[in-house]
Amino acid sequence: MEVEKTATEIKDLPEDIVFNILLRLSAQTIHNLRYVFNFWSSIITSSCFHDAHFRGSKHGLLLSRKKDEEIKSKKRKQQQPLFDTNIINTNNKEELITMREFTAASGDILATCNGLVLFGDEKGETELFVANPATKDLLKLPAHKSGSSSCLDHIFGMTYIESVREYKVIHCFIDLVNRSTKNNYCEILTLGCDSWKRVDKFPVRLLQWSSRKFTFINDVAHCLALEDGCEGCLVSFDMINEKFHTTIVPVRLSKIDELLEIEGFPALVSHNKSKKANGCRFWIWLLKDYYKGNWVRLRKIGLGGRNEHVSSVTTSQHGTRIIFLQYDGTSKYYSYIGYDVQLNQKRYLNFRQKIPSASMLPHSESLLSCSNFIAEPYTETCKRRKLH
Repeated sequence: MEVEKTATEIKDLPEDIVFNILLRLSAQTIHNLRYVFNFWSSIITSSCFHDAHFRGSKHGLLLSRKKDEEIKSKKRKQQQPLFDTNIINTNNKEELITMREFTAASGDILATCNGLVLFGDEKGETELFVANPATKDLLKLPAHKSGSSSCLDHIFGMTYIESVREYKVIHCFIDLVNRSTKNNYCEILTLGCDSWKRVDKFPVRLLQWSSRKFTFINDVAHCLALEDGCEGCLVSFDMINEKFHTTIVPVRLSKIDELLEIEGFPALVSHNKSKKANGCRFWIWLLKDYYKGNWVRLRKIGLGGRNEHVSSVTTSQHGTRIIFLQYDGTSKYYSYIGYDVQLNQKRYLNFRQKIPSASMLPHSESLLSCSNFIAEPYTETCKRRKLH
């Protein structure tokens, strides 16, 4: 009798109180509560609640780890790939960032956006999927047009275009054998359409990608590449106008340099190659107008250790923190360093690895469902999707 009375009291709480209580829970917990009461379900499934919860969610990092052979054999017996996430560092008030591990039976993390994860094989040899780790939703993407040739150098990205309220996946590839612009293409998939759309070719002859991911800023996808006849360039693609633009980078690119978003601008984090440098040094170069191509050297970062043992991997907290990966030759462990750009401070994260993750990307929990993206033929209707 007491149980029934308690349940009734919980169900009859005012909507604003229930709304604020649910906001304090994790996305996975909220998703599991959606069938407790119809009243709760109406709140949880509303778009205003989704937006409010995502704005208040804690920003973190998502690391990829491949499943072992036992899990892979189990996956072959199922129609859908297995994936899972779990928090792998202590989630206390003093911790800078919550780190989660994403485990997939096939492929690695290729991109993240608003709680969604794009994963698969970057070489194009396996299928691509979009998943929400919090809700366990999964969406299989249509096959891209490039095929799975080992001669192609692939790069993927995913972003949300707010002006048209669409999620888009970008896929660019370079032919490493026949190095000519006619064999280099880019294609776009709008989630909800059943085929990729091939877009503008690259304006220059690219040799290979220098970075393995796109950085999206104001509906423009940026990545680093090696261009024929120069030491490196920034390739920018306007996701709305579907046009390319290239900008020469201020320094010669190395394998540990990375393009990140810092304070809303493309930023090249380049290590100091001077032999006179005492310990590991990185320079931050900001590009506030990629059409003019004027890079500004913002700051020098000193991390200690040897240059070849430190690399920048990603940013978090809307580009205010840079995450560096550092190898300790004594302990044989990889450590992660969080650098606050605004405060000019660094701090070791409470997390180490024997083997570094294949990829690491920013991630925040959300309640966005992959079932919202219903495949439809690529027609004029699909091109002019409703703005509301």
